[in-house]
Amino acid sequence: MTSEQVKEKVMRDVSKSLNVRVKAVRKTRSGGVAIETVSESKLKRLAECAKFGDAGLKVEMPQKIGPKVIVYDVPNELTNDDFMKEMYENLKGRVKEDEFKERVRIVSRNSKKDATCGNVIMKVMSKVKRNVCEEGRLYVNWKAFKVKEFVNVMRCHTCFAYGHMMRECGEKERLCQKCGQNGHIMKDCKRECVCRNCKLRGSKCDHSVLSEECPEYIRALARERARVNDE
Repeated sequence: MTSEQVKEKVMRDVSKSLNVRVKAVRKTRSGGVAIETVSESKLKRLAECAKFGDAGLKVEMPQKIGPKVIVYDVPNELTNDDFMKEMYENLKGRVKEDEFKERVRIVSRNSKKDATCGNVIMKVMSKVKRNVCEEGRLYVNWKAFKVKEFVNVMRCHTCFAYGHMMRECGEKERLCQKCGQNGHIMKDCKRECVCRNCKLRGSKCDHSVLSEECPEYIRALARERARVNDE
């Protein structure tokens, strides 16, 4: 069963009996749908609704994920082992070394072609995230590198909606990033700027779909932050 079929089944067979205020229903990359409610208590009530089982659907609460940070412009010549050793030096006395080695790791290192530096994404403990993000800098080999919390907001690069990837998109061709219409690309667009996500929501949409001040982006960011286990 595809995400679209699951969504149709939820809307047809379950939605009327939920008695829960639902903010949004979105397709997910795993072939299901994500249902957004107004509160955690409403979400729990929804998860306990027997109608899902009657419709042949399985309900799961969203899984928590560990916090991550991103360190910017780290030299490619610096090995992972050396980077980890230098990072611990920033935290010595605040985090136990064996705990650091067990629970902090590099997830990825990204750099553009022919670049000498790249960004390092790390899975960390909450207290490590808190310490390095409050400082805002990580000191390595006599240099200071900018560090921030990393929250990965999934966005489709075909339709620019959140919660799914290009290969799962229902649009047959890539939409214009500027106006949200099909049949042309952004550099050829003569229309006014329209955020397709906010337009579909019925909200004010006279801004870029990529704007970090977009209400739909802020909502998607909040959803991802809510999944982070910061205890």
